Amino acid sequence: MDPFSDEALMARIRQGDLEHAGLLFERHHGALYSFFVHTTRQPAVSQDLAQDVFVRLLTYRTSYQLGARVRPWLHQIARNVLADHWKRPGNAAIPLDEAPPLPSSQSPAVELERSELRARLDGALARLNPDNRELLVLSHVSDLSYDEIAETYGITVNAARVRVCRALKAFRTLYTQHEASDELPRR
Repeated sequence: MDPFSDEALMARIRQGDLEHAGLLFERHHGALYSFFVHTTRQPAVSQDLAQDVFVRLLTYRTSYQLGARVRPWLHQIARNVLADHWKRPGNAAIPLDEAPPLPSSQSPAVELERSELRARLDGALARLNPDNRELLVLSHVSDLSYDEIAETYGITVNAARVRVCRALKAFRTLYTQHEASDELPRR
């Protein structure tokens, strides 16, 4: 086993060697932050939530099963952090049309085209139920494999494939409905 693999580092952390937590943080903070930004649409809150994942990693390090993949385990913690966030008073989801835009460094023409596409995609994503939205973020933004999604949810790989497929189908339906409504003549 690679002595610097996530699993090897987590085995050391589990035994109390906490100096290796920084390396795991560097490797996974960006993906976890992205997961939270895409599910909450609140960059500042997302930063705090991503850090909470690593606080919980240290707190619950002994619950990590040696040999298990770290990335799905971290995303399971992230799902729990997100669920706890939504349960706290005053943490209702921000409608996407009220959310601040994510930063960009594109030219104005490219930015306009991207913002129009983003608005259509966000509209469909906003109308998805939260479970389907989370599945799509995990599979397409966080780039988790079906195996990793299955581990994250505690389901079979086939069930993960089916759930992601259904979420994509629901997304496509909502997206095409949105596209069709944009093409209707306005009076």
